[in-house]
Amino acid sequence: MPDLQIDYEQLHRVAKDARLLKDHLSDVVPGLDTGTVEISGDTGQDPDQRTIGNHPRPTGGRHVIENVGDAATIGHPSLANALMTFRGNWDRPFKDSLERLGEMANLLDGVATKFFDFDSTVAGQANTTLAAIRNAEWEARREQWEYYQRNKDKTFQPRDYYDADGNLVHPDPVPLVDWGDHPPTEPGARPTTTDARTVWEENNPGIPYPGDSNPTVTHSTYDDQGRVTSETTTVTSGEGLAHEDTTIYEYEGDSDTPSVTHTTVKHSDGTGEALTITPGANGSYTIESVFTDPADSKNNGHSTTTVTPKPGDGGYTQVRVDQDGTSDTTEVTNHEGTDHDTKVTTDDKGVVRTWTGDADTNSWTQTTGPGPGEPADDGPTTNPGGTGNGSGAGGNGNGSETH
Repeated sequence: MPDLQIDYEQLHRVAKDARLLKDHLSDVVPGLDTGTVEISGDTGQDPDQRTIGNHPRPTGGRHVIENVGDAATIGHPSLANALMTFRGNWDRPFKDSLERLGEMANLLDGVATKFFDFDSTVAGQANTTLAAIRNAEWEARREQWEYYQRNKDKTFQPRDYYDADGNLVHPDPVPLVDWGDHPPTEPGARPTTTDARTVWEENNPGIPYPGDSNPTVTHSTYDDQGRVTSETTTVTSGEGLAHEDTTIYEYEGDSDTPSVTHTTVKHSDGTGEALTITPGANGSYTIESVFTDPADSKNNGHSTTTVTPKPGDGGYTQVRVDQDGTSDTTEVTNHEGTDHDTKVTTDDKGVVRTWTGDADTNSWTQTTGPGPGEPADDGPTTNPGGTGNGSGAGGNGNGSETH
């Protein structure tokens, strides 16, 4: 089966062009927004003759004809009626067309932003992993440098010996560590910015960066113990889409494991999420999630998700409770290293759905139960795991599963 490829850059560009066209037509087509007809020109009459009754005739520029009662403005009821009929026949379908154009732009942009956000999540995870690797490498170089500084002048004195001719030899002191021709060098400042250009320049000094863009950038901060305290990853596209993910880590005492993490996600469509992840006993954790939509507060919501590992396998139990009190449960059994894992979900209405697949990659094929949003079972449906910020096995721990 061929891979699905979506050019979200092109979709976003077309959506922007459609909106520009809609706005342009609204500006240049007379009466489109006001429901009026405008006429222009000069009657050529003497200024004293430019009235009929109490209605002035247009003398030039534009004059608004709002209803048939303005017939006197143009001098004949039939002509006024014809103009109003023409306006109605033109205006209504044109307004409908503009509405369709706006709907198409929203649809294209919706698809573009969803796929861009998914790619951004994957790219962001890869970049934060790279940032952690660079920090670990820096720590190793720092330790080598500090060891070198402590021991570079230390030597030991070999014992005297007699050579083959019977002469007593007093050997020179020998370095405690043979540093060779390339002793450790000072590592410099801890790396706090990770992106393609920076990594390229570090590993290819003197060679220009071959790319023409730098779409994914991670900024990291660390405490005096070398523990990461924050990470902000921004992903941008050439067409102006942007996705930002910021995570703040809290620690208790000298522990290297965060006690609480706070993640804020700014999606490319303007919506946002705030996630607080708190570890519990025996590897469990709880996720408090708040979703905001500045464009429509009706979409705002929050939920609490608790994930508990299953003893004896790599599976887990996930329970999510929404703001209205409804809940759903996910049970995953993971036979690690196989594609015979199972996932069973039960929604707030008691509807049960079953999947089989690979929990390690979070890829599933539905085997029983109705499809998502369907009232009846339409047969097996292939459902790739978590297209958003999935939690539990196979997810990234930044949200709840989307199935």
